[in-house]
Amino acid sequence: MAFYKSLKALYKSLKAPYLLIIVSVFSTTQAMSAEINLSRSQLTELARHIQRNNGSDSEQSLSQKKYDFIRIALVEIIAAYEQEIDKSLQHKQKSLKKRVKTRRWQLATQTYLATLNDNLHRMDSGASLDFLISQQNQIMLLIDARPVIVSGPNAGSDTVIEKKIVTQFCLVNDCKAYFKASDQSDILKSDNAIQSARHVLEDVSGTWNMRSSLRAEYVTSNGLSFKFSNVRDRVAKQAWVYRILAELLLLQGQLRMIQEKGNLIHWQSMKLLKLPETDNASKIIINQQGDFVKVTIPELAKSPLLFMELVPWIQQQLVQKSAFSININQAEQFFHQSLH
Repeated sequence: MAFYKSLKALYKSLKAPYLLIIVSVFSTTQAMSAEINLSRSQLTELARHIQRNNGSDSEQSLSQKKYDFIRIALVEIIAAYEQEIDKSLQHKQKSLKKRVKTRRWQLATQTYLATLNDNLHRMDSGASLDFLISQQNQIMLLIDARPVIVSGPNAGSDTVIEKKIVTQFCLVNDCKAYFKASDQSDILKSDNAIQSARHVLEDVSGTWNMRSSLRAEYVTSNGLSFKFSNVRDRVAKQAWVYRILAELLLLQGQLRMIQEKGNLIHWQSMKLLKLPETDNASKIIINQQGDFVKVTIPELAKSPLLFMELVPWIQQQLVQKSAFSININQAEQFFHQSLH
């Protein structure tokens, strides 16, 4: 009851447009509560550990963890609603009644998304941040005292959102103290692809920069910036980035040996030719004489255009060995090519 009393008091401080939107969403969440498993989830466990703190974190560290938790949660909620709108646009209703109903839902959802995006902008502008956990284990984010319930467009999406929030938070924060060993292994299953690709890149790190426009950018410490058009599937995208980096490292080793032997590399003439699948390798033409190096780089082989964009970066790494950065603006397109 205390949670609902505080919520009621909070509503009184809100302007009417926000009040209508939040009350509507909260009413929907209450209506679905019979369908949702309200037992304490990993997300709730994580939220309680962050709130409890136990004095292990400094005030600055705790503030950063709250910021990470709230921002990741907000981005995942937005992504879930965006995905549901995309589905509704692809599925054409036959009857006029259903089309009208779907359109009304789309308009209401777009209004709610505008509110969520406004909250994301507020976070970027230094809004006050906190979150509450109800007795029913529902989590409410508070951004400048404006509530956002951690919930998706339908009951099935809630579990997906929760798992994604926990996974993303634990990629940038140490969660070992928060969960039992068995729970940790479940959380890290989706991270296995990243770890398997990263083991050859121990000196390379990376960070996600998420924009309020829902665009996402993964920046590596060795000068590569992969710009994605949306925030979905970040774990898979991060794993793909590290596979690309691992292949670049392998290729650099081959090219370095060629240079040490005195062979010329004409960077402007460099090309990637994929060999027959039975060979499982690619041929990199290194000069105008047609000399080549044979190397297994399956991810780069799927997209010669991505390879060509990376050639100047490879050259700088081997020849100049100086700080050099490059933007991969079509990372979303290249990532989807890798899935086929």
